[in-house]
Amino acid sequence: MLHCFTVGAFQENCYVWHEAGEIVIVDPGAEASRLIKAIDNLPGKPVCILLTHAHLDHVGAVGVLKERYQIPVHGAFEEQALLEQLPMQCQLFGLPPVAAPGLDHDVVDGAVITCGGFSIEAIATPGHSPGGRCYRIGDDVFVGDTIFAGSVGRTDLWGGSWDVLQQSIRTRIFTLPAHVRLHPGHGPSTTVEQEKLTNPFFQ
Repeated sequence: MLHCFTVGAFQENCYVWHEAGEIVIVDPGAEASRLIKAIDNLPGKPVCILLTHAHLDHVGAVGVLKERYQIPVHGAFEEQALLEQLPMQCQLFGLPPVAAPGLDHDVVDGAVITCGGFSIEAIATPGHSPGGRCYRIGDDVFVGDTIFAGSVGRTDLWGGSWDVLQQSIRTRIFTLPAHVRLHPGHGPSTTVEQEKLTNPFFQ
């Protein structure tokens, strides 16, 4: 079962998927105490954290959750520089500093991540950030800030590129089956079909 918690100053979507007594956490961006309370009330134990990318609004609660549950963090090593710059990112946006969490496992394109009983396909979608990753579990894909319902991720932040992002969406997202559900880092969920038909950036 999928749960979405919208957290922090940037209203970022943290996703929690629990199934058969195990829990995967995607992009815990802020409000660690709130997320912990919700997770502790679910019937299962956390097995890993997945990071789509390392902008501050997606990683602010990672360190606290990693320590509490003693679970590994999966993300692309191309994002390591952004993680190390996390205190600077906070300063630029006028937010309290957050300690940079470490990545335990590098996520390479096409990898199948095994967390507990989960098998999760990694899809490389750089453009919003250098090491952007999406994660597919069945017909659900967690797309971070690659694409939104009716929009796309900004490319004017560290390591962003519109040409690269556009290519990622066309070749890695729009090639998925039409019915696949897309769960973005901000705003409502959508589908591949809906974005191919109506996203104004691709009309």
